[in-house]
Amino acid sequence: MLSIAKSLAKGPQPKWDFYLFYFPCQLASTRYLCASIATRAPSKAINTRAPSKAIDTRAPSKAIDTRAPSKAQPASPIPKTTPIVHDPRNRPRYRILFFGSDNFAVKHLAALIKEKERSESVIRSIEVVTPPDRRTGRKLKEISPMPTKALAELHDLAVHHTPSYTPPGIHSLAEWNLPLPADVSSTGFDLGVVVSFGYFLPPHILHAFPKGVINVHPSLLPKYRGAAPMQHTIMNGDVKTGVTVQELDEKEFDAGKILLQEEWVDKPIMFDSLAGALGLKGAALLVKTLRNYDVYKENATMQDTTQVTHAPKITKDMAFIDFETMPAETIERLHRAIGHQVAIVV
Repeated sequence: MLSIAKSLAKGPQPKWDFYLFYFPCQLASTRYLCASIATRAPSKAINTRAPSKAIDTRAPSKAIDTRAPSKAQPASPIPKTTPIVHDPRNRPRYRILFFGSDNFAVKHLAALIKEKERSESVIRSIEVVTPPDRRTGRKLKEISPMPTKALAELHDLAVHHTPSYTPPGIHSLAEWNLPLPADVSSTGFDLGVVVSFGYFLPPHILHAFPKGVINVHPSLLPKYRGAAPMQHTIMNGDVKTGVTVQELDEKEFDAGKILLQEEWVDKPIMFDSLAGALGLKGAALLVKTLRNYDVYKENATMQDTTQVTHAPKITKDMAFIDFETMPAETIERLHRAIGHQVAIVV
């Protein structure tokens, strides 16, 4: 009878009527059991299927609910990305020969020395070329080194001199050859840097540097090519000027390709203030150029020859003024531009 009851639990089917007719349950308890099994079986089927459906539908939501709220469960901190460290062996290390003389050049040499001391510097060594010591003071009895030489010796840099000539004022390096490096283990210099030097470097010197020779010029080339760009900037009343880093040309002063150039704008100022400001800007621009030298060299641009103007050397003849024919503004500019260099004469 129990087997029949279990069969009834699967659902009412017509064939069970036959069994119930020929095999009636004679005991009340047995009939009760049959009826109980028959009536409860469908509910068991529902109960056994329902939980599985509930689990399947709720499980994903529980997983999302436990992970989603950031307030209830703060996310673990993201590890910092390790910075990319470039292989030092791939970084260029230039052996530089610096050509310079005055205080404007000193600012650039100081910037190179500071760059050399940096842990990831692009400079391996620096040596300096300056004009010979000059006689100064009363009756020219005192011998004074060039400002660049004084700074170089302060930092234990090797110093080389250009030849002395008689009469003075004749500057030529046609017979001068590049000096040997002070470091005997070095085979030569890689790059030449020229700032306010006063000499024209002939081709045999330029070709001695595998990476070439660059120059910092205090004007927006091709404007104001020549020895006195800052003085002519002030004399002409320009408020916009700048600094140019250029390659040196084999045939002409300040006619090389432009590697980098930046403007500088200010109100009219004295020469010393302008030289100080452009000196600092030029020094920063020089270091910037060296750190990406190959890129700037590859993208160097030719100067527009239709825009060329010149800034010739200052002479005493430029210092003569005439109050009757010259505007007051012109006289004032002249004073600011060259008063530090030559005496203004009426």
